[in-house]
Amino acid sequence: MQISRQLLSVREIMEITGWSKAFTYKLIDSCGLSAIPTNSNENLHPIRVEATELEKLIKGGDDV
Repeated sequence: MQISRQLLSVREIMEITGWSKAFTYKLIDSCGLSAIPTNSNENLHPIRVEATELEKLIKGGDDV
């Protein structure tokens, strides 16, 4: 069984939606948009958002 998920960066979300970086992070911080931390060695650990989670938020429901 293969599980495939599309994970989006904050920058990609901004390009798709036209939202600002601040607004996107505000949604993530307020739990309006679920984010997944990465295992990066960078000081600022990048996060990713599942494409389906973004789609749910945009459509306004859980039935995507």
